[in-house]
Amino acid sequence: MKLTGIFQVNDWQESDVALLADGKKISNATVQQAYEGDLIGTSTVHYQLYYDRKGNAVFNGFEVFKYANNEENMLVIRHKGQFINGIASSAFTIIDCKYDQGMIGKTGNFKSIGDQKSVYSFE
Repeated sequence: MKLTGIFQVNDWQESDVALLADGKKISNATVQQAYEGDLIGTSTVHYQLYYDRKGNAVFNGFEVFKYANNEENMLVIRHKGQFINGIASSAFTIIDCKYDQGMIGKTGNFKSIGDQKSVYSFE
């Protein structure tokens, strides 16, 4: 089963954790998103990011997705991604699924497409 669609970043709150030499830094971000397509619902993502002096970043994070029609159903997704030259992308894995244990271990990815939107795909 393949799940595809678009998500929209609705809020991004980021704070610096460590300012390093040459303009490098480590930050934490909490992000609110809304999903359309095969997944319909909202999510909160907690990222930890390392920025180089050019503003590019690598990040890890955990996302809790809640379905619009039943907030009791949720997915927990682990991210490993990057932000390079203005494009964010991530490979991710479902690490918990309240309604279907068969979803655990499924993988996917996203890539930003502009206007705070990204396309997603789960395999």
